[in-house]
Amino acid sequence: MKKRQIILIFFGLMIAFFARPSPANANFIPEIRENYIAALQLFALQMTDTMVAQVEAVGMMLDAKHQLETQRLFQEMSAQAHKDYHPSEQMCTFGTFTRALASTERVSNLTRTAIAQNILQRESGNGDSVGRIPNDDIISRIAQFRKSFCDPGDNGNGLHLLCPAPPPAPLRNRDINFSRVLDQPLSLNIDLLDPAVTSDEEAVFALSNNLFSHDIFERLPENEMDKDPYQIKYANQRSVMAMRGIARNSIASIIAQKTAMPIVAEANSVAPYLKALLMEFGLTPDEVVAIIGENPSYYAQMELLTKKIYQNPKFYTNLYDKPVNVQRIRAAMKAVKLMQDRDIQAAMMRREMLMSLILEVSLREKANNTYSAVENQLYGEDQ
Repeated sequence: MKKRQIILIFFGLMIAFFARPSPANANFIPEIRENYIAALQLFALQMTDTMVAQVEAVGMMLDAKHQLETQRLFQEMSAQAHKDYHPSEQMCTFGTFTRALASTERVSNLTRTAIAQNILQRESGNGDSVGRIPNDDIISRIAQFRKSFCDPGDNGNGLHLLCPAPPPAPLRNRDINFSRVLDQPLSLNIDLLDPAVTSDEEAVFALSNNLFSHDIFERLPENEMDKDPYQIKYANQRSVMAMRGIARNSIASIIAQKTAMPIVAEANSVAPYLKALLMEFGLTPDEVVAIIGENPSYYAQMELLTKKIYQNPKFYTNLYDKPVNVQRIRAAMKAVKLMQDRDIQAAMMRREMLMSLILEVSLREKANNTYSAVENQLYGEDQ
């Protein structure tokens, strides 16, 4: 390109020199104009056309370069998007396992309310509860014990007369065995919306009857409730019921968390996936059902999400994945941790309430003499 520019400049200077009118070149001007200038003009036009064609070729090369770079950028971004937005199996596991948590929690809340209300009605003799008449409560519990929970081997093998037809061994003593009924199982076959009574439901209510108000309060006569002494006794009973309400709520919460998830269509159920996780540990289907039940409870689902899933070696091998998927898994783990922290915080609040109740009862025992003295001063003559 530089050589061509130098040649053009040289011929331009020659044309300017010979075209300048002077006595020295006056005789040569017509000949130069006819023989050289016209040829040089054609040469300049040819060179211009050649350079324009070369520039056009260079421009086409630059256009092709930018086009190919743009296509390559689109392909890189498409490949990166396909890589980033292709979820891993591990991420789908978290999404599937948490699918039934909300519905199971709603059923748990219903169970907690129903159990706490049932215990309260039995204590207060409200409604159609069996505790409305204390003697009927004792008789019904004895009949239930003989039918469902009696063990002839208890009392030094002395219960053969009390339970002549003992129930199957797995059902015996479930009305007093907290570990077998509530502590050990991850799920309980409880559905208070279903009129059918399961063995777990019967055992849970029998256990709660033994834990709370084994001896029901004496029912005060209705025709005497206008008198101050009976009003004071009834107020004291209500005070005891209120303090027991904190313990009622605690055990009702434990039972509620272990209530089986609602039964849904097989296609929408999360139970098969939860069972598949435990079967990867080498357990048989029957052993898995014995551990988490046919329909795993909220407690069982959280047990798998916060503990069992991390005991599977596949969890760690599946972390050899795309960085974005690892970040998604980390976000899912944090979400599960937040749910677990919420459950722990609720349990700690119940524990604090129980501790405050114990403190209040201790202080009340210290103040009994003062309360008695005040009552004697106010109502001593009526008593």
